[in-house]
Amino acid sequence: MVEVGIPVYRAKATLPDTLDSLVAQTYKRFIVTLSIDGDGEDYSDIINMYRARGLKIRVITAAVNHGPGPARQLILDATICDYIMFVDADDILMPRAVEVLYTQAKAANYDILQGSFIREYKNKEDVMMASNSNVITWFHGKIYKVDYLRKKKISFLPNLRVDEDAYFNAVAWNSTENKGLTGEVVYLWRDNKNSVTRMSSNKDYFIRTHNDYIYGQVQALKKLFEINDSVNQLLITLTLINIYYFYMKARFYKCDEVEMNEIISTLRNEKWMQLWLNNGENWMDIIANIKPGQVYDDEYVVFYEETFNLWAARLLRGGNEE
Repeated sequence: MVEVGIPVYRAKATLPDTLDSLVAQTYKRFIVTLSIDGDGEDYSDIINMYRARGLKIRVITAAVNHGPGPARQLILDATICDYIMFVDADDILMPRAVEVLYTQAKAANYDILQGSFIREYKNKEDVMMASNSNVITWFHGKIYKVDYLRKKKISFLPNLRVDEDAYFNAVAWNSTENKGLTGEVVYLWRDNKNSVTRMSSNKDYFIRTHNDYIYGQVQALKKLFEINDSVNQLLITLTLINIYYFYMKARFYKCDEVEMNEIISTLRNEKWMQLWLNNGENWMDIIANIKPGQVYDDEYVVFYEETFNLWAARLLRGGNEE
């Protein structure tokens, strides 16, 4: 049996399309759990309509809003199913999504299976995100074995309101070798301009959330060390590179220097930082390709003030920020 978990917050306009896509599934042995995250809305008419259309719907309601991570955690804690997948309340599952993900994961006994998905863009072509390790950040197109998550004690951080998916999937994906990819498109990530992550410009959203992202990545590596103290050196390097990108972009946008320096102070004390410092030279072929002047994104061009190599050395050895 599959759990399809949907965190719900101010989603009355979009939730019916998501539930329509579940009615259309070719594989019917799944439960839908709506985790209504304290938004004060009445969804009873929508719920009754789709129960009448055959969906098995459970409802969990939080008294106050805690964010999508805790909303998903309530679903994960309550499920009695073997596998779980998460769907946003403004996205669409392809008709064979549950069938493909569940049957393939079950047959191979995967802890995680990642499918391909389409990212919708208004006013320009949609982009297909093929199943590969570069799309592990998001929940789109994934199915997880519940027993695996519970045995490894993989859960959402209660105080992380944004980028909670980056934390969760960094831990879940890197804590097992028993995972797979499937090329079939199973998910449509819709361009909802009213969603929490898209109600402001990229720049404004980044300024508000960059500390949360870095905090989540630091906590993910802590958790990975808790699960397995021989964390892959390449994973540490790639995580540091992500933090470097965010740190340099934060400087470009003139984000809060006090908060940035608090992050740096925290990083210097991490066990995995010291591991990287002792062995980082093994990954210089990767590091050498990260140079000042690299373009970060399409909308805001960022010219880094220093190479990753110099930044990491200064960071880890406790040098001054300026």
